Amino acid sequence: MKQIGRLLRAEHLKLKRSLALWLAAVAQLVVVVIQFVIVLDRGSTFLDSADSPWLWYGRQTIIFWSFLMLPLFITLETALIAGLEHSGNNWKHLFVQPVSRGAIYAGKLASGMVLIAISQVFLFLYILLSGWLLGLLKPDVGFKTAAPAGEILGCAGIAYLGSWLLICLHTYVGVRWKNFVVAMGFGIAMTVAGFLILNSRLANFYPWALPGLILNKIKTGEPFLLQLLLGAPAAVIPALLGAWDFVRRDVM
Repeated sequence: MKQIGRLLRAEHLKLKRSLALWLAAVAQLVVVVIQFVIVLDRGSTFLDSADSPWLWYGRQTIIFWSFLMLPLFITLETALIAGLEHSGNNWKHLFVQPVSRGAIYAGKLASGMVLIAISQVFLFLYILLSGWLLGLLKPDVGFKTAAPAGEILGCAGIAYLGSWLLICLHTYVGVRWKNFVVAMGFGIAMTVAGFLILNSRLANFYPWALPGLILNKIKTGEPFLLQLLLGAPAAVIPALLGAWDFVRRDVM
């Protein structure tokens, strides 16, 4: 654990001024701005029948983010984290340090976990800020009431848990292949495939659909425990397999 702690501090220094850290803070604005404009333009169409305009807006934004952007965002972030070593051929330098290869891999995986968690927190904050602005610009749609911040944050947290399997899979792909195009191409292909099977039974077991699917099931009142178990605890399997492959390889 001490080795992982030192590696996390080193990863923090590497990421401090990197594109990956900036994206974790601003990438969500794409989805939030689109949802904000939709509600500003046609808010009454969607919100008149909603029990809570705030909760509807928060859930829809997070579902939109989870289906459309989160898989691609995880692909990009994990590729950028691995690219910090690939671009400078730094793996050999790391391997001669007095830390185990398993700890090095765990540090990369933990960095991805932390960055995605940060992105979910910023998504939550942007939802609250944009909802407050909607209350100022369009006071008739119901955003003058207090926001159910706990419920909205809970939705963001559940989407995060549902993304653990994705983070583990893409961390392995990003570390295993030096070419950035391979990692991005894999993520884009899997995300597009997720849209194609979204209405089939396979979607219930498809990692790239799980975060959004879990939230959609919560919204409609359907059971979602199986999908949550696949998205979070099951992530241990690709994490361990990725670490095993990383440890046994001679050259990166």
